[in-house]
Amino acid sequence: MQAVAQTWAVVTGHPAEDALSFDEAGGDSLGLMEIVFVLEEVVGCKLPLDHFHPGLTISGFVDQALICLSGPAEPIASAAAPIFLCPAMYGDLPYLADFRRHCGDAMDFVTIDYGPWQDCLIPGFTLGTLVDLVVTAIEQRQPSGPVTIGGFSAGARLSFEVARVLENRGREVKLLALLDAPAPGCVGADLEPEGAAPNRLRAWWWGMNRLYSARRDGTMTRRLGRLLAAPFVGDWAAPLWRAVARRSRPLRSNADLASLWHWIRHYIAVSRRTNALNRGASKVPPPEARLAGRTVLFRCAVPHRRALPDYGWDQFVRQLTVVPVAGNHYTMLTDHVAQTAAAFITAVQVSGL
Repeated sequence: MQAVAQTWAVVTGHPAEDALSFDEAGGDSLGLMEIVFVLEEVVGCKLPLDHFHPGLTISGFVDQALICLSGPAEPIASAAAPIFLCPAMYGDLPYLADFRRHCGDAMDFVTIDYGPWQDCLIPGFTLGTLVDLVVTAIEQRQPSGPVTIGGFSAGARLSFEVARVLENRGREVKLLALLDAPAPGCVGADLEPEGAAPNRLRAWWWGMNRLYSARRDGTMTRRLGRLLAAPFVGDWAAPLWRAVARRSRPLRSNADLASLWHWIRHYIAVSRRTNALNRGASKVPPPEARLAGRTVLFRCAVPHRRALPDYGWDQFVRQLTVVPVAGNHYTMLTDHVAQTAAAFITAVQVSGL
């Protein structure tokens, strides 16, 4: 409880008061994730984000962690086919959990877990590694029949690569739902080209300058973690991180150090997954090799200034529907999550699922 209270005060800028919810105290999505990180260090295991939301008080966070530890809840029987959801390379995030809540219980979401950060450090970690992980999860949950898959941001691009593999194996992809993601190689992609060292250097220097303001807005730990991880995401550093992972121990006695270590691991994993996706991305296929299943692109109203109207997906899929949603890449799942969820539900219903 004390570790949660310390982290609460850091990320919200307000003293810990059980009368206030996290949202009322001014917390944001990443701040909520930071509290869950600390809880995971305390309990010694991963906690599902679907149990945590901004309406919780401090004691509410602890209670939800105890519920998770008591064992998995009995699965709710659903007549709907599962919808496999690939999160961004960050993994599952609170605003994606909120999006799933807005979609309602009628949607049987299966959110893909990319595994622990150590999995990104194995020799030969590539896009194929990520695709195999997702395909295995799909085949275990739904061994046969039409598949519905989607994703957000870079996770949407990964879901496309998975859909191609499934079609090549003879599986029908009933619906591919892309939540605001440009096609491989198109302007607006959040993946940096290989060899863009000057850009990475500028980003690192910009991040250093932001540390001063981070002391006041409660983001110091996550920004510092990103800066410390940034120079060490290449393949050359993987053996070093593997050695660190084997020898690291939970830092349960210090909430700040536990949070910092979590953000370092987090950004290492994000960068390595992103690089793998970038290097192995599909090239524009001939028309007959384009994805055959129905594809729906949920395109934010404030995209990259040079982005194509369809983000370039018409070169990769045969049946494309573009659905505009309010907000930008992030607010479409925060401030405008209800509208995005409603559009998603309509697309699923139109597909006959």
